[in-house]
Parts: sequence; structure tokens; C-alpha cells
Amino acid sequence: MTIYLGFSCSQHDPSIAVVGEDGDVVFAEANERALKYKRGWHAPPDAIGLIEPILDRYVNGEQVSANLTWSKTALRSSSYLAHVSRYTLGALELMRPSNEEARLWREWIFRHALYRAPTSASNLLLNLDMRLRERNGFRYRLRKQAWNHHLCHAATACYASPYVEALCVVMDGMGEGSSTSVFSFRNGKLERLDSRGIANLASLGIFYSQICFAAGFDPIAGEEWKLMGLAAYGKLDEEL
Repeated sequence: MTIYLGFSCSQHDPSIAVVGEDGDVVFAEANERALKYKRGWHAPPDAIGLIEPILDRYVNGEQVSANLTWSKTALRSSSYLAHVSRYTLGALELMRPSNEEARLWREWIFRHALYRAPTSASNLLLNLDMRLRERNGFRYRLRKQAWNHHLCHAATACYASPYVEALCVVMDGMGEGSSTSVFSFRNGKLERLDSRGIANLASLGIFYSQICFAAGFDPIAGEEWKLMGLAAYGKLDEEL
């Protein structure tokens, strides 16, 4: 029997899900609830003190399949992120944008410059790996699988929907080099329809972050959700 553990590990908002062999979700929770750390920037998805009680309750000697929300290709490229961010910060100083613009970009870039992502799936979930070895003997081998980030978004939407056939459009902030992807969902299978272009920032997600910032909220702290809630109380401004 296999227990499936899903880990959101995309730098922010880490979370864990436990799925049984029959496909039923038996546990799902954002790590912020246990960590008391809103958004959980750079927090490992299997943090010490967080994964242990989940294993005690749901894993009793079964084989574990741990699944990650970044592909192996994305993980390999993460080592370049801090270098690119540092150069971008330098270029930003030379451009001398307005104070408000500069603050937005510094925050966004600096978060990435601070990021130290593991460069392979084997270097992630080390606490989980250790705890399972403690329980099952140190010859135990944890199976780790790394999935495309946008495919994970599409799977969440499609498998939780009532539809058997659909067109699924993912509009992310940024994920694995692009912000938008298109999938066909049919007979329980997802097929990507668009071609993977070069890395770009033509992102509705980032645009939304900028609107949030312009309205006086902090997108890094997660206040985009406040703007989302307030949107229902707004009135259309035709001129804008």
C-alpha cells in the first residue's frame, strides 16, 4: 500500500496534503496554521515539528510517495535565481525609478535574491526522509517525484471540478519560466496545448500584484487577498 504526500514547495505558502491509495484526500492544510507564519516565505514544506504528527497519524509502515510542485528542470535552474536577482537590484539602482516603483521592485526582487532553493528533488524534504528512516530503518528509500508547477495548478482545478472534459487556463504570477499555460482535460488526463516559451514577465498575476501595491497593500505579505475581498465592494470606473 502507498500513501501519497503532496507538498507545495514554491517558495511561499507551503502546504501539505495526504492522499490514500484509493485517491481520497485524508488531510490537507496550509503550513501557516502550524508555523504561525503567514505565507511561510522560504519555510521548508516538511518543517521540523510539522511533519512528525502527520506521519504519526496517517503513515503506518506503508510506502510513501512524496510529490513536489516544481519539476526537476525548475529545481536545477533555481541556483541561478539569486545571481540574476542581485544583478537586477544593481540595474534598478542605475535606472532610478520613482520611490514607489523602486520599493515594489526591490521587495519582489530581494525576496528572490534571498531564496536558496535546493537544486534537486533529492535535496528537498530532508526532514521527511529522516523521520521515515527512523520509523522504517535506515535502508528505507523515500520515493520523491517532482512535477511541473503549472501542471499542479491545472490538476488542482480539473480533478476538483465536476467536469469530465474542459479547457483549463492557468494564469500564475510566475512558474517555471512563464505565467500562463493552457491544458486540455479529457478522460481524466491533462495535456498541455501551448508551447513553453522563453521566460517572460507578461503576467496577469504580477500585474495584479502591482495593482495591489498601488492601492496601498503589500503583495509580498499576502494582502492581494484583501484587495480581492474588497473588489466586490468597488464600482466600475469607465475612465480608468
